[in-house]
Amino acid sequence: MKKDEIKTQHEIIEKDKNVKKSFEKKKNVRFVDYLFNSVTIFSASLMILILVVLLGFIFKNGANFNFSLLTSNYHPTAITSLSANSGSFEGSDTDKVFFSKKYGIGLKSIKKPNGEETVIISTIKPNSPFNSFESDGKLINVTDFEIRKLIGVDSHGDYHYIGRFVDAREVRDELDLCERIYDMTLYDGGGGIRSSLLITLILIVLTLIVAVPIGILVAIYINEFAKENKITRTLVSLINMINGIPSIIFGLVGAAVFVPLVSLVTGRQSLSIIAGSLTMLIIILPVIISTTIESLRSVPISYREASLSLGASETQTVFKVVLPSAKGGVLTSVLLSISRIIGESAALIFVMGSGITDSISLLRPGTTLAVHIWSVMAGETPNVKLASTISVYIIFIILILSLSLKYVNYRTNKRKGLL
Repeated sequence: MKKDEIKTQHEIIEKDKNVKKSFEKKKNVRFVDYLFNSVTIFSASLMILILVVLLGFIFKNGANFNFSLLTSNYHPTAITSLSANSGSFEGSDTDKVFFSKKYGIGLKSIKKPNGEETVIISTIKPNSPFNSFESDGKLINVTDFEIRKLIGVDSHGDYHYIGRFVDAREVRDELDLCERIYDMTLYDGGGGIRSSLLITLILIVLTLIVAVPIGILVAIYINEFAKENKITRTLVSLINMINGIPSIIFGLVGAAVFVPLVSLVTGRQSLSIIAGSLTMLIIILPVIISTTIESLRSVPISYREASLSLGASETQTVFKVVLPSAKGGVLTSVLLSISRIIGESAALIFVMGSGITDSISLLRPGTTLAVHIWSVMAGETPNVKLASTISVYIIFIILILSLSLKYVNYRTNKRKGLL
């Protein structure tokens, strides 16, 4: 009897020990879970905060939205070697417009489409000498032209130089001290991103026309026709690895291979948009191939079996059943490719150059929107406002493309009865 009681007591003690160990283990597990959850929440909050600050900075500095920024050239039209004699004109200052009584013009401080502040000629009196300027034998109207440089002499023979002032009152006061203007330069327009926007669109079209068919066909061959063996697995691994190669390496390849190749074929020794398109081709092909392969793998095997059992050939099954079912993933690969082209800068600087130009030719250098941002920020006086404004436009373009893709996928799934 006593042995049974002792045995029962030992069992109770062992059971209590096991319960305590289990409790401590659960306690440790809960602590680890709490720790990981805390780290996850902190990391997510930190990333959201960084994103909000980044977007806030971009939108704050890029708030100067102007349609003329998209339609005007970057380099202004310059009219130089202009001269004028002073006179006497009736007029007075108005709201933000300062009138020069010696030259009969009203001057106004404005902000250009690229965010720069400058002074323009806003009004001109009928008999003002500013109404008699000619360029290439034609009379020109210099209203809204920017005063870039002006050299004049006063009644004492002292010279006055007016450069790129941003205060219209200061320019008017200096101008009214001059009895004669000996040399003057006026600018018309400028500061826009028209050419960079068009070059970006051209680069997207040229690259995707070649990359999308090749990428889809390669993905179909690897996933649907190639045998599952070591060679195929190695090929897929290499394609995925290429996605991680820095784009500047592709730029070096483009500069060493594609630039001389295009020069050899066309006879023009120059960087070019075509060389940029070929470089972007090898950058985005792995993206299209790997994304399309994953999309094809997500199509149920029953789709293939049902098609084949109805008498369709393997090729018909792939192109009429499997590929349409994977359309969402294919469109995703195209969107990722477009985003990569729009945001690429390092590789394109090697093959297309970084000098902003207003003339567009497939066989000449040019800048995309991303390279345009790099160019305006790389000088001694970086234009943060213009760079931020271009960044906002890029964000809007990507947002529109993403929403369009979601809408297409929604319509596709709804047509299939999945929604």
